[in-house]
Amino acid sequence: SDIVLLLPRALQTTGDLSYFLRQATFLERHLKQTIPGLNTYIRGIFSEDFARAKNAEILRRPFKGQLDLREWGKDVALNKREESFMSNIAHMIPGLKQALTGFERGAVLFLNDINSGIVNDFARSKLRNLKPTDAEFIRDLNGYSRYINAASGRANLPDALEKALPYLNTVAYSFRRQVSLVQAPLYMFHASSKVRMEVMKDFTSFFATGMTALTVAKAAGADVGIDPSDSEFGKIQVGNTRIDIWGGLQQMAVTTYKIMDGLATGEEEDAQSALLHYLRNKLSPTGGFV
Repeated sequence: SDIVLLLPRALQTTGDLSYFLRQATFLERHLKQTIPGLNTYIRGIFSEDFARAKNAEILRRPFKGQLDLREWGKDVALNKREESFMSNIAHMIPGLKQALTGFERGAVLFLNDINSGIVNDFARSKLRNLKPTDAEFIRDLNGYSRYINAASGRANLPDALEKALPYLNTVAYSFRRQVSLVQAPLYMFHASSKVRMEVMKDFTSFFATGMTALTVAKAAGADVGIDPSDSEFGKIQVGNTRIDIWGGLQQMAVTTYKIMDGLATGEEEDAQSALLHYLRNKLSPTGGFV
């Protein structure tokens, strides 16, 4: 069955070439994967044959851990599809179904490709000192692959929520992605020091890139928000135009700052409060009235 309320989201994402930027923003450090991934994204949009062959190659890669690899197409169950494309109705609209199918295919293939590539790079780097059968290797691979799921918008959900995902998206906009934006920073506290180190590198790169851009803009005379407690944090104003340097992840940046600050000062209640406030803000207007 389909859910009519999910149709607008599918239409919104179709034709949106910035999709790959939003999903990979937090993984910007992994240029070896993200830059070639753009080519995969574009070719996947226009060629079913290329996409099927590329996805088969991805599935043959030796290391997966608990990586979430999605599928595409109207015959795939809604909860197994990329979150932005959970609608079969759009596939029935003449003139639109071809475009929708192409963009869905490109989006799924792009994330499958870069996520798998990053996880396999991590696994190979750990094999210098460990064997694939070592408990430590398996633990780190599983933990890191789950982090990559979250960092790319594919939150790790219990089976019950996974099955209910199409319905949850009618009351909470992009439910999986919003959960992922909470899950990802929590991996900075993972039990594995190797996973923590990799996650910290990603956070450091993400925030350093943003803060560098803000510093340059401020030096050039632009009005810049650099205070995490200010609603304008991370925004550059040039005339009447505001630019969000975090690429749509401003709330995540502020929340992460507050969580880290709370934990560093021993104010755990403040950290928990920041997380709860973030979750409330991520509920869609529709969900607020249910």
